[in-house]
Amino acid sequence: MRTVRLFTDGACCGNPGPGGWAVVCNAGNRCRVLSGSNPDTTNNRMELLAVIKALEKIDNSRKHNVRYEIHSDSNYVVNTIQLKWIYNWRMKQWRTAKGEPVKNADLWERCYSVLTSIRNKQKEVQFVKVKGHAGNPLNEYADKVAREQARKVSRS
Repeated sequence: MRTVRLFTDGACCGNPGPGGWAVVCNAGNRCRVLSGSNPDTTNNRMELLAVIKALEKIDNSRKHNVRYEIHSDSNYVVNTIQLKWIYNWRMKQWRTAKGEPVKNADLWERCYSVLTSIRNKQKEVQFVKVKGHAGNPLNEYADKVAREQARKVSRS
């Protein structure tokens, strides 16, 4: 089974402020980049949107016998998914354990929906927490593209 690695990152010029996100998809010797921006957002929203875009790419893929790894340096995103907070929040109608509204609930709902679709298609997805700015070339590249997107929208 071959492995496709997707490196995600989000960036913001100010928080809140103009932001960008990026997904670097590494499939063997091929590399593809998805990216976008938002003129008024937060870093956490951009980190989460990058992961959602990676998940949507996986969900729409017609490839078989592929294991996907999503690499993120965001504790916020990786912990929410790996520790299954997202499922608890959904059961509590997007409220935290303390009963407070979940921040970025619109994006978490979208994330939950695509995770469910991927699970129903029996695709294998693993989340990998990476240390940011630690020399991983594809993580660094995703960071660079996300920052470029944020700067681009801040100049518009």
